[in-house]
Amino acid sequence: MDKATALRQATDAVTVFAQVVTDYGQGSPEAASAEEGVRRTFLVARAHGATDGDLRATHCR
Repeated sequence: MDKATALRQATDAVTVFAQVVTDYGQGSPEAASAEEGVRRTFLVARAHGATDGDLRATHCR
């Protein structure tokens, strides 16, 4: 996997998280699971060279 692919996966995870929060609420088990998914994809992206700025930008794409 390259950095661009890892960032694309992180962006997708953020999008899913936002939708889950909208559908089920911030404190729901579904939101907690989606948030954990975001964390995992961010760690993978970091391992592939993503910077703080790259990760902050994931919610803007």
